Amino acid sequence: RSQRETYGHFHVPDPGGSPLIDSKGFIDEHGVRTVLGFGGGLPTGGSFAIVLFTDAVVTPEHARLLGTLALSTSLGGFARPGIPFFPNGPRTDGHRTALSACEHLAARTEVLTMLLEVQERLASDASDAAVQTLERASLEMQRYAALARALQTSLIPPDLPQIAGMETGAFFRPAGDGSEIGGDFYDLFPTSDQRWGFVLGDVSGKGAQAAALTALARHTVRAAAYHSPDACQVLERLDDAVTAQQTDGRYLTALFGFVSARPGELTIHLALGGHPQPLVLRADGQVENVGVEGSALGLFPHPALTQTRIVLRPGDVLVAFSDGITEARRGNEEYGEERLRSLLASFRGLHPDDIAANVGHASLDFQLDVPHDDLAVVALRCS
Repeated sequence: RSQRETYGHFHVPDPGGSPLIDSKGFIDEHGVRTVLGFGGGLPTGGSFAIVLFTDAVVTPEHARLLGTLALSTSLGGFARPGIPFFPNGPRTDGHRTALSACEHLAARTEVLTMLLEVQERLASDASDAAVQTLERASLEMQRYAALARALQTSLIPPDLPQIAGMETGAFFRPAGDGSEIGGDFYDLFPTSDQRWGFVLGDVSGKGAQAAALTALARHTVRAAAYHSPDACQVLERLDDAVTAQQTDGRYLTALFGFVSARPGELTIHLALGGHPQPLVLRADGQVENVGVEGSALGLFPHPALTQTRIVLRPGDVLVAFSDGITEARRGNEEYGEERLRSLLASFRGLHPDDIAANVGHASLDFQLDVPHDDLAVVALRCS
């Protein structure tokens, strides 16, 4: 076995001369120049593998994307506790047992979409070397943009659930013209009959690796929320998963909260991992910051995290956002938090959908409709 058979994937850069590949006739007939694959354990006790034969020369950097796919598959619920993908690969035993409790369908969708992105990267590499015409380059860009939009859509829910005692709203706009995959994500999901999990995060960088880390983060949070007593522990599990994944310096900021609704009151236990403090628009029009910012995730051992308790009364709205909102720029001028606070004060009485959309469009208008970063806003109101 080669050193590349780690972290759930393998990479054979010269299959014609490798003892790992015994189908030399197939390799020669189809001009295969690289063999890639990943796999893992199934809940039934068996195993699975996905192998990609390509006529493109795949660099180790591109091959490492499959390691993220493998780990995302495990966290999505395919792997059984204690079964590694390959020797020295990640396991789901010990304190990570909870990370195999995610929804299978969502995991499969995101993993297969990311696999398409890997294939797109490989095809693009091959075409760049062989075809230099403007027409082919334009076609490749269109295909990549369509794939980027599809993948980005899979990383956020199409609609937030409507919950008794709470109204919700969200806004999302990818950076630029939408042709590059970003790292903002959000989610709202049940963790018990009386409690919901709420997350909004921002992965550093763009492209396939950022998207893979985003999928990992979303699944990790969902799984950890079912087994964690407080919001800090959910973010600690997320920090562990990001650190273990060897993300080449990538990190993320995130906020997570447990939301409990009862007549006339929303209680949110909130923790921030380096993420901007959300704002609360009170029913009387006052605006206040909530939460303690804490440390970004995936950067330092034992990030500093603090859980705070927030109570919303009827008409109060929690507005969470990514830094693309406040750090929007027009020339040397930044949109900033003060401008956002003043804007929110004028939204008293609006539905959360309208509040989120107005915040997003105000930031977008400020930077002349060309966002340099993803824009994400989620609003939760006590009804």
